[in-house]
Amino acid sequence: MGRAVAATAAVAVALAAPSAGADAGRSRAPALAIDAPAVAIGDGSRELEVVVRATPPAAAAAVALVASAGTVGPRRPAGEGAVAFALRVPRVAAELRLALTARARFGRRSLAATASIAIQPPPAESVGRRSTAGPFDLRVPERVRLGRDRAVDLSIAAAGGEPPDVHASTGSVSAWRAGADGRLHATFTPPDALAPQLALIAVASADRSRVDWAAIPLVGIGSVRLRSEPRASVVVRVGGVDFGPVRTDGRGRATLAIEAPPGVTAAQTVATDAAGNTRAGTLPLQPPPFARALVLCPARGRDVVWVVVDGAGAPAARADIRATASVGTLSPPRNEAPGLWRAQLSLPSGVAPGARVAIRGQLAGDPHSAFSCDAPVPVASPTAIRVAARAPRYVAGSGRQLAVDVRLDYPTALPPADVAVDVRAEVGDVEGVRQVAPGHFVATWRLPDRFAGRRRARVVATAPGLAPAEAVVDLVPGAPAHVVARVTRRRLRGDGVAVAQVDVTVTDAYGNPVDGPLPVATARGAVGPFVRRAPGRFAARYRAPVATRAAVDAVHIAVGAAETEVSIQLLPVRRRWSIAAGAGYVANFGKVAGPAAWLGARARLPVWRRRIAVGVAAAAYASDDVRAAADGGDDVRTRVTGLPVMVRAMVEAGGGRMAGYGGVGAGALWTRRELASARAGTVVRTGAHLAASAFAGGEVGVGPGRAFVELGYWLAHVDDGVTAGNPAGLRAVAGYRLDL
Repeated sequence: MGRAVAATAAVAVALAAPSAGADAGRSRAPALAIDAPAVAIGDGSRELEVVVRATPPAAAAAVALVASAGTVGPRRPAGEGAVAFALRVPRVAAELRLALTARARFGRRSLAATASIAIQPPPAESVGRRSTAGPFDLRVPERVRLGRDRAVDLSIAAAGGEPPDVHASTGSVSAWRAGADGRLHATFTPPDALAPQLALIAVASADRSRVDWAAIPLVGIGSVRLRSEPRASVVVRVGGVDFGPVRTDGRGRATLAIEAPPGVTAAQTVATDAAGNTRAGTLPLQPPPFARALVLCPARGRDVVWVVVDGAGAPAARADIRATASVGTLSPPRNEAPGLWRAQLSLPSGVAPGARVAIRGQLAGDPHSAFSCDAPVPVASPTAIRVAARAPRYVAGSGRQLAVDVRLDYPTALPPADVAVDVRAEVGDVEGVRQVAPGHFVATWRLPDRFAGRRRARVVATAPGLAPAEAVVDLVPGAPAHVVARVTRRRLRGDGVAVAQVDVTVTDAYGNPVDGPLPVATARGAVGPFVRRAPGRFAARYRAPVATRAAVDAVHIAVGAAETEVSIQLLPVRRRWSIAAGAGYVANFGKVAGPAAWLGARARLPVWRRRIAVGVAAAAYASDDVRAAADGGDDVRTRVTGLPVMVRAMVEAGGGRMAGYGGVGAGALWTRRELASARAGTVVRTGAHLAASAFAGGEVGVGPGRAFVELGYWLAHVDDGVTAGNPAGLRAVAGYRLDL
């Protein structure tokens, strides 16, 4: 064991007086001084170092130390004029003032000094804890020291739901509280009495089906008077724990505070005199008896439970429980687990809820194990709750109020418990919840006419400790009152091909979507059947009719008595056949340049919204005389006349007032070429040639037809020994087109 060196010097008193006539200025008077701690923990195992200092130093060799309690070890040097002693502190149950006396002989003088140390009992934190490993994992301290441990922590595993009851056979227990460790904690306050006893702690579910218990030894604290030989060291052993040693006075008497656990009726003493002789003895403690039984009254059910232990706190092997009930009768208690007995309470008919029952009795032959409890008469707790609406559906605008029935299911014939029932609805208000019979409640459910998109509504009934119950009613909209329609495209080409989607929303007078009959639509164009997209939402495909003039198609939609219209603007499309005439100019930027007349016809094909057309075109042109100096110096007159006939294919763009087109053509070009000079005379050549063309144009609606401008190029090749090259060329034509 380690040694504790004195940190605080206790007051020492020198008992030796100086010789008469001594010169205090030349030398100090002989004296002793004790250095020792002021406070120490009395656990019976600690060692303190006590130092005695002597003046003069030579006196230290004869110093002896005596303690009123504890054990003093042999003397050893501790420096010049000082000696040290190891003091093993005694084990104490209450504060003890330990007196130290140092004595020495110096010459013919007797020197002495005294000091004291306050010996404190060990702190409460040194007490361990244990677990029952029962259904609630109850954890309690190993022991409680009466008069010192003022508040004791109890804990159980947190399992959710309603916390169990907690009861104590003595003292008091607080309510459960949640701890940072995830467990439930309660505080046990021991009784004020200091006599040793047992505290029976029981934790039980409300129906008493699960019970966990523990017996906590309440260690009593008291003083015993000891008698032995004078100046003897006495140790008191209680329940295997040694207290002391304490030194008797000159008359052989001493007083020592001890801790006595419950069930211990005697202590053993061991006295050791100055010569080392020991003598053992027995010291009767005579603790008062204490209760060994705890009763739990029924709470939710008919079970009465007892916890019975022996004097040491172990489960009783046998118990003769004598108990009576103030209301009804008890069945004979039966032992169902170590230390646990159970009986059933039978109640007579006609017991009203709210009455109380008292259970009283004792263990046979042990009047000190009397028990009692008082509780309300047990009532039947409901095991389930049910709710139902008296109508399966609610129609918007009907003005009905739905009646709701709530019923509680009880498993036994005990009086039904007074249970608070709460009824709430996710839509609307529930009013007037009232009880019409035991376990039967009714309420009125007021539903709004506007459902906010809901198709069903729930009403939920709850009661403490029961799983919620719910009922569902269908929310049925009223008759169709409003129809709203829109189209994805408000402008369509009237070509018999263009399509748009018609979306229709149908609601009743309160804005609820109606899924009733499908909408019916009539229009100039074709409206396909409506299909349901979402509650109250429908869609159909609209195909535009053929319209050669701008028009508006009114789509009429009806759902029952509700109806609406939506308009679609039809953009005109050209007719299939058209003819055109125009005039222009042809030039190849060479020998040919002159006016031209142009005629054409086209047919629009029924593909790609009539944007592709084929046709035929014919033209006539004549070049102006062009005079040039020939190599010989004679003037040459050139005149070309052409008649092109082309089959054409084109693509039209646009479909409104303005449009454009472009394409290619192929055909024949008949030409007459005349060359005249003074020397050679006149030479005429005629012939037909293969020709091709490319063209592009634009047109704008004017009156019943369209004015157009077209640019194109005729390509042909002539090489007859007289003329060679392209007898046509670039052309520009302006004219008017009329659709047939």
